[in-house]
Amino acid sequence: MKKISKILFVIAIVLIATATYKVSAKEITITSEEVWGTPSTLTNETVENVNMHFKTPYNNQIRPYGDKVPTAVWDWSKGDSTISGSTSHHELWSNYLYTGATTLNFGFTKAEQSFVMEIWEKDTGLFWADKKVATIEVKMITQQQEENGLTRIYYASGLNSSTKYFIKILPEATFKAYVRKV
Repeated sequence: MKKISKILFVIAIVLIATATYKVSAKEITITSEEVWGTPSTLTNETVENVNMHFKTPYNNQIRPYGDKVPTAVWDWSKGDSTISGSTSHHELWSNYLYTGATTLNFGFTKAEQSFVMEIWEKDTGLFWADKKVATIEVKMITQQQEENGLTRIYYASGLNSSTKYFIKILPEATFKAYVRKV
């Protein structure tokens, strides 16, 4: 009887694991373009963290299953999500999950230095962790380019519209951008 119970338990675990496993069917592609618009007069303003947060350090380490991965979903009826932040030592995470789009664009109007932005797929399964699905190397926007109205846009295409994504900015970065559903 014990042997049968153990076998049934193992079968149940395998079935649960396979039922919660998600496979990304498409490859996510990143493209970019530069758009020149209205010259900025705000180049020396202070950058504050807007819709971004630091992942909580725990004893000078990042918690592997911390409470700062976003859970709220951005409401696209409000329009674009504005993000900005500055970090020299810790990762910045988006405050929102983005879903409902097969393409997102990230329009940077300020990038005081080149830095890395990652797009992560939020796990909803029982046994699987969040997964990095794309890396974008954001190029620096000089003060003169900013004053002349440059927006550097990065497109992430091939997203699954039913999957929830969040973004992570790696240090060192000072930026302002929008996230737009295309």
